[in-house]
Amino acid sequence: MESRIGQRLANLEAELLPAGSTGAGGVLARVGRLEEILEGAQGEVAAGLARRLENLEVLVFGVDGADGEGEPEEPENDIPETPAEPSAPPPKRAKVEPPQRGKGAAPAPGAWTPRGHEDLATYARRFGFNRDAVRTLHELPPHVLENVKHNFTPKPDTKDVSALFISFARSCHLKQTGMRLGGQFSQEAIMQDAIHEFAQRWNLNGDAVAWLQKLDLPQVLEEVVTTFAPNAGTNDVSGKLISFTKSVYQRRSGKPLQDPWQWRYG
Repeated sequence: MESRIGQRLANLEAELLPAGSTGAGGVLARVGRLEEILEGAQGEVAAGLARRLENLEVLVFGVDGADGEGEPEEPENDIPETPAEPSAPPPKRAKVEPPQRGKGAAPAPGAWTPRGHEDLATYARRFGFNRDAVRTLHELPPHVLENVKHNFTPKPDTKDVSALFISFARSCHLKQTGMRLGGQFSQEAIMQDAIHEFAQRWNLNGDAVAWLQKLDLPQVLEEVVTTFAPNAGTNDVSGKLISFTKSVYQRRSGKPLQDPWQWRYG
């Protein structure tokens, strides 16, 4: 330590006291005193004096010319970084529920519809109803309509499905409500109900029903339904009924009964 401090003080002397300076004696005395203090100091005192010497060198020579190690740099305080606030979670996407089909919802295009729940237009097209049958279909109250749609099953060979349906619908309405369809108590409504009941009793086809509906005289219809009695084992009951109806009408009216198919398409 002695040689190093002495060298440093010598450098200061050379800088502060050029050769021939008049104040050399006083300065040298102060430098010598400083050297004694530095070399005799111990522990923390020596460290403090060394720092003061270094500061003096910095003033004289500048930072680059100082020989000391300089003041120990204070360690940089590690400032803890403030943790970033957690970002809010992204908003949850709303769960899109598939539309639920309620009681009144229309079925999707192309979806299968149970036979008992198809719309009236589709039902009418399935059987090829004419205008009168379609009108009757729309006149039925809901509870009667469901019964008619579920139970109306014409045979494949039925020629006039519309006439058979009208008769069947009116009969169902009368049985379920106690009233004739549309509140009608006309002779025509009574005849239609009688025709339907008669057709059910003998299991007549649509062709036979059409001939009965062609009757315009109540007394002829009454005679037909009360006196028609085919022999047991008759194979074609409907054909037998048509012949019997034409015969009764010819006898009671004096004119032939017009063919219902000629009347419709002729």
